[in-house]
Amino acid sequence: MHLQSKVALVCTIAGCTLSAHADIWSNPNPSLFDSPGGYVSWERGVSGSAFAQWDVFYQAEGDPNHATDGVFGGNGPTFDSLDLLGNPNVGSSSIAGTGLGGSSLTQVNSGVGAIITSTRNIYSFGGVSSYELAITDISSFSSLVITTLTSGNEIDYNGFSVEGASIMSSQTLFTGDHPTGGVAVETQWLLDLSGSAVDDLMVTFSGSNAHMSMMKLSVDAYSVPAPGTLALLGLGGIFVSRRRG
Repeated sequence: MHLQSKVALVCTIAGCTLSAHADIWSNPNPSLFDSPGGYVSWERGVSGSAFAQWDVFYQAEGDPNHATDGVFGGNGPTFDSLDLLGNPNVGSSSIAGTGLGGSSLTQVNSGVGAIITSTRNIYSFGGVSSYELAITDISSFSSLVITTLTSGNEIDYNGFSVEGASIMSSQTLFTGDHPTGGVAVETQWLLDLSGSAVDDLMVTFSGSNAHMSMMKLSVDAYSVPAPGTLALLGLGGIFVSRRRG
């Protein structure tokens, strides 16, 4: 058990007030994952923003995983079963919230050996996992930043698709050894919602091969436009070169 989990468990038993945040493994670069990471000029908590974050997962195949942390601009989901740290127990279900709190991630491929690991990741050992990220109630926002953290085989970046918005750019924030073995990769995508006039988005992506572990995910939504739509940086909708470790 990691030190953070030990402290959280002791504090829970002692009656301390804890935030429902479940870094069950030691994130190699948490300061980057837990915000848009300097990718854009705004941060979490600014007026007109919301975010949803998946620190743990509890459904491996076919059923939605709702966010376990966030400021939703509405109500977050409610779970029928929580552990001592306030996180969903493996196999528990939830009732979707409102605002960004209604968003969910679903692993949709059957027969790929998808399981929930002991550290609450989604891992597929028998085939390629495929995901549908349903992002809800975004009509009041103009920009989104999606952040993923995986280990093992990486996401098939060429197959990352968004229905209802434009992908402005992507970048890899971190590539390095994971504490339990393998390589962890943290990637962000910047989406432009201006002029899209949609209430909901569907994002689809898959692993590049079997043995990809989905570890964390977040969606940050803002009502301010992406600065200069990043054109001043010369991106113009082209993916940023991905840094390899």
